[in-house]
Amino acid sequence: MTGHDLIVAHRKAGHGLKNQTVYIDADGLPINREWREYGEHASVSIDPTDYPETLDFRFAKGLLPRWRAGTPTAWSASPRQ
Repeated sequence: MTGHDLIVAHRKAGHGLKNQTVYIDADGLPINREWREYGEHASVSIDPTDYPETLDFRFAKGLLPRWRAGTPTAWSASPRQ
């Protein structure tokens, strides 16, 4: 997962996020790391090979998560049950 470090730093500095929303891209592609400079929505990118149960989502506490790109089909198709 990439991009969460920017959100943590932004929130630690005392700033809020636009509409208290974080966009989640599940396609593993690079994200817009300059969202703070242009007043855009924050986003994180999750690689399709990541295991969601091992990711640290504490950065999103109190935020509204929105799926923007990709589908986590690899997660539901994995034999980890």
